[in-house]
This record gives sequence, C-alpha cells and structure tokens, in this order.
Amino acid sequence: TTRFVRLPAAVLPYGCEPIEVRANEQKRIYLLANEEKTRLTDGATAVADTWALFDGLRAGTTFPQTRIEGLTIGLDGASQQLAGPLPMNECHTVEVGDEDQEIDLFVTRAAVKFTFRIRSASDASLTGLAIEKMAPRAYYLPRAEYDAQQHVDSYEVPQGDTYYRFELAEAKLPVRLEAAKTVELEPIYLLEGKYNDPQAPAGKSSYRISLDLDGRDDLLTGYLDNLPALPRNTHAVVTITIGDGKPSFTVDVLPYGEVVLEPGFGI
Repeated sequence: TTRFVRLPAAVLPYGCEPIEVRANEQKRIYLLANEEKTRLTDGATAVADTWALFDGLRAGTTFPQTRIEGLTIGLDGASQQLAGPLPMNECHTVEVGDEDQEIDLFVTRAAVKFTFRIRSASDASLTGLAIEKMAPRAYYLPRAEYDAQQHVDSYEVPQGDTYYRFELAEAKLPVRLEAAKTVELEPIYLLEGKYNDPQAPAGKSSYRISLDLDGRDDLLTGYLDNLPALPRNTHAVVTITIGDGKPSFTVDVLPYGEVVLEPGFGI
C-alpha cells in the first residue's frame, strides 16, 4: 500500500497515521520524504518521475525490493550540493500481532552537513574552499545499523565510485574575513562516504580541507580530526582559526536530530 501525506510545513513530530494491515505478519515499512525533489538513478538510468515510481506500486503485486533498495542519489560536478528539501527516508521491519498497536518510526536525512566557522587574525578574502574526498553517489535508502540512540553505527556505500574533490561554487565566493571576527559560511550538504586516505597523518581522519585566501590557491590545508567516518545524518561543524602560524582545524560532530513519526497500526 502506498500512502501520500502532504505536510503544509516542515515538522518534527508528525502524529498518528492509522494503517489497516493483516494480523500476525511481519511488515516492511518504507518511509520516503521529499521524494518529488530527489534526483534518483535506477542502475545506470535516471528516474524521470520519482513520485510516479513509488505511486505505481500496487497491492497484490510483487514488491520490487531489490530495485527500490538499489536506487542511488548522485551529485554531478565538483561544486554540486544537495539542494532544496533534503531527501529523508528509512525502512523499518515491524512484527504485527493480533491486536492494535502503535510504534515510533523515524526517517534519516540522506545527507551529511558541513558548517564552517572561520576566524582570522587579520583581514582577508576567502576565495576558495575544498573538501577532499567526497562520494559522488549514495544509496537512496540507508543501508545502516543504528545504536540505541538511533545514531548510525555501521553503513554501506555503493562500490566502484571514484571519490572527488568538492569545491565551493564561485557564486558563493569571495567571503570577506574581518580581523578577530568569526564568519559562518552557508551550510554545505553532500553525500555520505567511506574515503580512506593512506597519506593521512596518524590520529587524523581521511578528510582534508583546503582554503584559498586572497586568490592564492590551497594556501592553507589541513586534515580534520574527530571525523573517523562520514555516514548520512552527520553534521560536522568545522572551526578554522587562521593566525600567523599554521591554521587549526577543530571538528565537532553533531548528528542531526531525527525526525520521529508515530503511526498507529489498526488490525
């Protein structure tokens, strides 16, 4: 059964959504949010109408589990980000008994979020920012295991992709840095990945930041600490301090707050 719920505004708690199902069976529930604005790929073919793909599923037909769970999201070009309402989704397996029951469900944002806060000791112009290396594709539905707090504990990514250097679009540059003032850039939304840099120093992650200042390319570079993995729903707050010596890069990893749904299942 496919059910479409249109929300008039962004919400965190949704409430109760009664669904009548057959008793004493195991059910798989797919939750898909903002699907109309999501560009998907089915194998090597772009999906022309995302909603039509899901709306075409009908009761009594064989559910194409392998196909749906194999859908991917992709980014094209070194400066492309996830734009607009972010895709959020999840798959839950539920054991339905012979009485009415309620369960709490959640969806997971299919994005990683970078927030950059830059503080310079002197006036400067930020003319470029790059992150190495990012994934060009991710599974639409998460292939993940969660801990008790619903944080991603382990996850899978598509195989065979070449990781790339993300570069902040020229349209968002330059950014003026005033002496002794912290400037926060607009959030950057990219895809989860598992990049491994064999050149990363001991104790550092595989992710490296490069800054261009006053038109000088890659003037300041540094590997990030405290970022051993980059699963979806991660919010990496990167604080960069630029002084007379080497810049410092400090990372605070903040998982997004999950979006909880509370449907009631009627027998």
